[in-house]
Amino acid sequence: MLLALIGLSACVTSGSKHAASSADVLSKRSNFVEPPALTYRPVALGETVEFEINDLDPVILLDKHETVYAKAFALPKWTAPYMLKVSSYIIGPADDPAVYYPTAIFLDANYQEVRRSHLSAFTFRRGGFNENSNLNGTLFINQANSQEAYVMIVSQRQAAHGSLVVNNVAVQQTAIMMPGSYGAAMWVIPMGAKESAAATAASATGRLKLVVENYQPVEMGEKKPAKP
Repeated sequence: MLLALIGLSACVTSGSKHAASSADVLSKRSNFVEPPALTYRPVALGETVEFEINDLDPVILLDKHETVYAKAFALPKWTAPYMLKVSSYIIGPADDPAVYYPTAIFLDANYQEVRRSHLSAFTFRRGGFNENSNLNGTLFINQANSQEAYVMIVSQRQAAHGSLVVNNVAVQQTAIMMPGSYGAAMWVIPMGAKESAAATAASATGRLKLVVENYQPVEMGEKKPAKP
């Protein structure tokens, strides 16, 4: 079992190498498209979409100078407040992570930008044994921005590079052999923990999840409505 875990950890892709490779491939792309020419996948309330952003996706020239891959979605027709939950999964081992830093660019019906999310909207969520850690953010669509018809998910790597530091806790262990009735057995004894920090490289590609949900706005000082 121990050898299997060692082998598995050795096969994990280096986050920094993944980020460098994705940036190199992206730098060779010059076939830019304008937002109206993108394909906008419709999303509905209550829907969850898992997707990848990779070198098969179209490329736009963001702010006239930054080349980015773009994934585009058509938002639900606004009838009441709702929210978009965007998750971007960490790539690579804990001591060498990378991530696609998401930026959501909201467009009106004429494909004109009306709003853009900020890096501060996303926080690091540490996953459990069966779930990857990720950057997670919740973006709200209220009546004030009900004119938003589309959203593009891009990554502003120039702004994001090095902005996230992931704290890792490494458990120090010692393996000892103990005699038993059926021969010697190996026991692993925890000897304490040591925390370290790893800067997360900004990747041009990544694996993401988008969740579209209704929500009930609550005014300051107002109690949340009781569940039926």
